[in-house]
This record gives sequence, structure tokens and C-alpha cells, in this order.
Amino acid sequence: PVIVFLNGEYWGIHNLRDRIDPIFFANHHGLDPQKIEIYDFPTDIFHYADLLVFTENHDLSDPQNYEHIKKLMDVDNFIDYLITEIYSRNTDWPQNNVRFWRYQTDNDQPDAPNNGDGRWRWILYDLDAGFGTFGEEPTYAHNTLYYALTANNDYYRISFIFRSLLQNNLFRQQFINRFADHMNTSFQPQRVLQVIDDMQSAIAPAMPE
Repeated sequence: PVIVFLNGEYWGIHNLRDRIDPIFFANHHGLDPQKIEIYDFPTDIFHYADLLVFTENHDLSDPQNYEHIKKLMDVDNFIDYLITEIYSRNTDWPQNNVRFWRYQTDNDQPDAPNNGDGRWRWILYDLDAGFGTFGEEPTYAHNTLYYALTANNDYYRISFIFRSLLQNNLFRQQFINRFADHMNTSFQPQRVLQVIDDMQSAIAPAMPE
């Protein structure tokens, strides 16, 4: 949060943040920005289409098929992405606010450093509808896990990929265990409330003005 003045006129408190673009990932991962793909609207994405087509036509409970999927997408990243969206009760997702990126490479480089392996990774983006901000239904009453599994209007088929991956026992166990880990650490109620209180305290002195 920053206090903003434009031409000497007070404009209140605004949130200053990085633009999520190729330069952002280049700076954070030491990659060539000219080779970074970022998508957030339906378009022709051949590499991502390959991921969807393979998922549609193969049983992901088969270990070999699951290993192939792991070469196309960062499964660990996808799990953390799902958990955060589900926990925060973001009802403006997955039918909206989906972004993902990859580093363009012609070679199969599973051990490439700095996320330069060519796999798709998802970007946590726009959680304005999270934590019960919009809508009358209480946050705790919304089954966002079910919502994430059944959304039928998500352009990039996040729900479809999620359902398909759950056919694989390894993915299912990893998702369950990782969710439990986050609930006991990152999203432990005392920690979450402390983060919120700290954020409130930081801007409290500026609120009267």
C-alpha cells in the first residue's frame, strides 16, 4: 500500500504492484523475456492445446500417461495454485481470471534451472472475489472445492484438468497431503488473522486522511 499524490493532489491509498508480464518472469527467474509466453484470454495456444488433447484421450491413472503430463505442466505449481484459489473461496474463478505461462524451448529439459523447462505454470491473479468479498452467501458455506471440480464455463478447462488428474492416485494423495500441509501452516487460522491484522495496522494511521 502506498499514499498517492498526483501533481500535489492527495489521491488516497493505492496498492503498488508489479505488472505480470514477460519482464516480471525474466527478472525473477533469469530468463529471456522474448521466450516467455503468458496467456489470460482464449486464443490459439498450440502447446497448451497439446496438453488438453492428451488429457482428453489418455487415462491419467496410468503411470506412463501421468509422467507425460508432468512433462507438459508443473504439477506441483498447479496443486498450490488450486489450493490457494479453493481456500480463498474465489468465486470469480476458474471461469475467469486465469493466467498461465511457460518458457519457450524446443528441447525436453526437465532439469532446466529457473523454471526454464518449457512446462506450463499458473499465476495467482485477481482474488478480489475471495474471502467472501462478493455475494450474500457466507464464505464458509461455499464449497469451492466442488466449484473448482464442476465449473463448466472455464475457457482453459481448469476443472477438466483437475478432475482428470484426480484419477491418478499419486496426484490425489499429493493434493490431499499438500492441502493438509497448507491448512496446518500457511493457512493456519492464527497465522492468517495475524497477516490481516498486520496489514490493517500498516495502513491505519493513514485512514483518517
